[in-house]
Amino acid sequence: MFPCSGELLILWQTNGESITGYLREKKIYIVHYMEDGPSRYRELGTTYQQMLSGIFGNLLISKTDDQALEEVRLFFGFKYLGELKEFVMHEVDWEENTASCIQALEAAER
Repeated sequence: MFPCSGELLILWQTNGESITGYLREKKIYIVHYMEDGPSRYRELGTTYQQMLSGIFGNLLISKTDDQALEEVRLFFGFKYLGELKEFVMHEVDWEENTASCIQALEAAER
């Protein structure tokens, strides 16, 4: 379905509606809604931590209890839960900017 054979490394699929994956050639994580065709997708970030930030942002907004959130954080190895929590609480457009928040944190670590 993508222009180059093997270009999309599928990480998981949700109810046959969307695919979360990694575009090898562009080196980005994406979510692709199958109804949109292969040329339309939403970029989730360039690193694993950036990709996870959107998932954890949604868990924070849905008020997932702290114990469950910590278990999921440990399972996925997400490093920035505290920082992301602050960002989501104070940023109006957090959904579009979680990856850039994590990108800044990653850059500060280098």
